[in-house]
Order: sequence, then C-alpha cells, then structure tokens
Amino acid sequence: MDSTSACFTPDELIIFSDLDEKIRDHHAIDILAHLPSAHYNATTFKMWEEYLAQKEMQANGVLDTEAQVKHINGWALDKFKFLPMMERAWAMKPNRDFYVFYETDTYIFWDNLFRFLQTYNPDANVYIGSPSPGRRDPKRGDQGTLFANGGPGYVISRGAMKTLLQRTTGPFGQYTDDPLSVKFSYLNHDDECCGDSVLGDYGLHDIPFNDQHWCQPLITLHKTPPKDMVDLFSWEFSQRKSQRPLLYTDIWEFHKPGTVPSRENWDGGRFDAFEPPAEVIIDSSEQCGRACSDDVGCLQWKWEGRDRKRCTLLRSLQHGRARKAEKEDGDKEGWVDYTSGWVEEHITEWRKRQDCGIVKWVGASVERKF
Repeated sequence: MDSTSACFTPDELIIFSDLDEKIRDHHAIDILAHLPSAHYNATTFKMWEEYLAQKEMQANGVLDTEAQVKHINGWALDKFKFLPMMERAWAMKPNRDFYVFYETDTYIFWDNLFRFLQTYNPDANVYIGSPSPGRRDPKRGDQGTLFANGGPGYVISRGAMKTLLQRTTGPFGQYTDDPLSVKFSYLNHDDECCGDSVLGDYGLHDIPFNDQHWCQPLITLHKTPPKDMVDLFSWEFSQRKSQRPLLYTDIWEFHKPGTVPSRENWDGGRFDAFEPPAEVIIDSSEQCGRACSDDVGCLQWKWEGRDRKRCTLLRSLQHGRARKAEKEDGDKEGWVDYTSGWVEEHITEWRKRQDCGIVKWVGASVERKF
C-alpha cells in the first residue's frame, strides 16, 4: 500500500483475500466465501478446514491474524481464488480495457505497463504474463499447457474476459452451463500445486543485466520484500523520463552491481553461468576471481567454499543477496560459504559498448525470456 498500490483509490483497486478485513481505506474481499458448497464438502480439499477454522475464529473475535497465518497454507488456497477473482472483478468493474492481477510481493512499473498496453487492442483476446509450464490436460489428450505465473502478475483484456466468462443460454434465457469458477473446479484439488496453472520471475536483487536485457523496459518484479518496494517506488519516481520508458540500464543505478570488487557471505546468483576451463585448478575465492579476470567475457564470479569448493563464472551482472555459511544438502558434516565478486574493468568496457538509442520492447511470446 506504500508502493505499487499507493496511487489507487479504493474505487480503483480491488483487494481479494481469504479473509474479509479492512486494510487502511480499502476493504479486502474474501473471494472464497461465495464458492459453491461443493468446495466446502469435498474430501479433495483438505486445507479447506483451515480456512473454515480461520473464519470461525474471526466470527468469534478470537482471531490473531499474525499468529494464525503461520498455520494456514495461503499459497495452497490460492488455487481456489483465481477464477472467482476474474468473475468478481468483471462484476464490480465491467468493460474496463484491461484487468491487471498481481500479488503482495509484485512490484509493477506502472508507467512502463501503460505504455506497453497502449499497443494492444483491449477487445482482442489478450492474456499477458510470464509463461510457465502448467498441468497436462487429460480432457485434451494429456496436452501440455502454459499459464501466466501469478507472482510476476498478469493482464487480461476486456475481450479475453468476455470470452472466459461467456455462458450459453437456452431458448427462454436460462443458463445452460456453469459459471467459470464451477466449470473448471475439477482442476482444483490437493494434488494441484499453486492454482495459477488453472489459467517472470525475478526480484529486485536478482535482476540479470546482460546484452539481451540492458535496453529492455521492465514491467514487473516478483518476490520483492516490502522495504525494497518502498525504496524502489521512491527511486522510480525520481528516474522517470517522459521521452522513454525505464530500462534495465536505469535500474542498474539502483544497486550498481559491479562497483565493489567482492563481497563475503554473498550469493551473486548464477544467471548466464559457465564453468572455468577444466585445466584450471581453483581452490580459493582469489583463484576464482582470477579465472574471471582472465576471461574477457566474464563479468562476475561466485565461489562456494569450505567443503564444496566450486567456482562459477557469469556473463551477466546480478546484485545478489547476503547468504551465510550453511550445511551442505544431505551432508551432516559438510559446510559451504559464499563469496561473490565482479571484474570492474570488464564491466566498464561492457557498459561502454551498450547503445540504448532504440528501446527493445519484448513482444508477445510463449517462451520465457529468463
């Protein structure tokens, strides 16, 4: 509410949840409350008992929201929300050009998104998001599906909403088929993962900077902590340019990865990673750093030390995040610590070669861009 959603009035922003509550001047709608009784009685929805217990505690005035949310798998409950959210959004705000759905850890560069949507016809069937592999549909010969991952957010046009929500009627006007949330309820059960497969994925610290993305506009970020959202929101408003959208080259200025030689207890990521030459023996972070310096295409390196002793080189830049030493997976005795570094000379030369005179918008595709 202090960043991505800060500029919206209660009339413009709809908040869907699994609990009716007041959030500042906004009313969060329990979108599960009006689902058909089949959901409440079905043996395939075991986590539904947790949801009902939460509602009962709220009704009795004994709900400690902060404590209770730890016992409720809200991520698993999300699968029930996506289709009812579409129905409710249309019912409350019909015939809008586009409907943007996003989550509490989604950061949206609204100016960039609005510029992007201006190039699309809202009455066409447009479904925009970060494509991820979904379930296999047994009703279509076990055909694979793609869905727009809910975390980075997704956009559905007016035309697509009408197509999704359309119902057939009989000769006397009565509906002859079920509404959307009932029609596809067979997809929702405890074995189904996250829910948005019924219908991108980097955070602020993990953005990759490379030749492919440097001159592209950013639209959304996922898994962004609240403090990062507030800091980024304030920074973004100071950086906006009327003549062009905000690009990766601009967002580099936020953390400026590569302006320090190295960081201990730091995981710099592994986007565009490659291994050092097999003949080079590397037993320390210093040797890993030298291996990167010796390769003109290497911008960044990561050393996983102690018992792991692994050197990874990268052709992209990432800021990364703090990461303390930890036990090796499946090894009670082994430990691994993390050191990341950047080759400033290579980075400076690489940045000089980039020319963003032409903005590289990403068009429609069913392939992941990361």
